[in-house]
Amino acid sequence: MENAGIDGVFVYIIEEQDTLFDILRRFDISVRDLIAYNRTCDLFSLKPGQAIFIRDMPRNSGAGYVLKENESLWSVAKKFDLCATALLRANPHLLPQEIKPGIKIKLPD
Repeated sequence: MENAGIDGVFVYIIEEQDTLFDILRRFDISVRDLIAYNRTCDLFSLKPGQAIFIRDMPRNSGAGYVLKENESLWSVAKKFDLCATALLRANPHLLPQEIKPGIKIKLPD
């Protein structure tokens, strides 16, 4: 993921196992919002390697953090002096198989 040069929007590269539903859930966005930021591509025919724009997490949803290589929810919890359970509660949409570098998670307030 990288900044798209547009405030509040970043670029996400579609991975092999990604589905539209997974992306909507992972980033807590609606189909309408995703279409608004990606008017020139067919979101219903996503392909691995394809770049799409996604709005950043709302500011009122707590701070965000992008997981780095070799990090886990537990190591991030330790880094920010948080309980891992609090991180899980702040990210109910996140599935264990989605915890990998580049994923943006919410940090609890």
